[in-house]
Amino acid sequence: MARPIREGLLYFPFDTDFFQDKKIRALKGRYGTDGLAVYIYLLCEIYKAGYYIVSDDDLILCLADDLNISEGSARQIISFLLSRSLLTEIKGDKLAKSDTVLTAASVQRRYQEAVKGLRRDVCVKAEYWLLEPKDTLSIIKTCSENNKSGKNEGKSGKNGSKSGKNPTNKIKENKIKEKENKLSVDRGVFLTDKQLCELQSLSSVGSVETYISKLYEWQKTNGKRCRDPFSTIKKWIAEDSQRDSLPGEKETSYDLDDYERFASSYDFANAPWENGGK
Repeated sequence: MARPIREGLLYFPFDTDFFQDKKIRALKGRYGTDGLAVYIYLLCEIYKAGYYIVSDDDLILCLADDLNISEGSARQIISFLLSRSLLTEIKGDKLAKSDTVLTAASVQRRYQEAVKGLRRDVCVKAEYWLLEPKDTLSIIKTCSENNKSGKNEGKSGKNGSKSGKNPTNKIKENKIKEKENKLSVDRGVFLTDKQLCELQSLSSVGSVETYISKLYEWQKTNGKRCRDPFSTIKKWIAEDSQRDSLPGEKETSYDLDDYERFASSYDFANAPWENGGK
């Protein structure tokens, strides 16, 4: 089964001059380490979800419990963060009256920098996006719920006119194409659904999970992003299969620097997975 596209981040940039910022110093001066902990906690929750988070009573209660502070202190610190523009609150039309959305322009700047490596556009809600068009990267596409439904209606109308003889088959075809092009994101490793299915056919699902984990650990340790995760994992599966069938074979290298040297000379057309493992 394909993994859903991850909207949030696994990690985010943290400024080295964080503690020299006057707003942070004021926060620490007013609330001590509790203030810093609440701010960093909220940043983690926001980035985990994407670029904003819904602030409701449950969030306040969980925050207070996790940081071992009172609910009143948590609310006071959040109010201070809003007053110093460290966070921004936005009321959404479709949210409960007691709920607000927490985000910040600085949060959104870091978010778009973090996702610009994705080979796809990233849709954000126009009503929550604070950055001006000139400050927004080209991969960021703002849209609202109304606009989304309008675009879908237009597309469905166009498809209906083209598929006059058999509209059902046309819809199925579009869904198949959409599924094949959809990115599956797992621990910072980007694969299309079609690529993921092919890898799983070459190895077991559990093994593919292991390869993804190894690739993620390599990226995290070396601070690099693999340019071609699909071919990399394919190579590892082929090497492991060959080593298992031939005693004394060299152990598979999971170093991507080795892979990049290998890829420049390897003939993928004659790889084991292309000729039935012969």
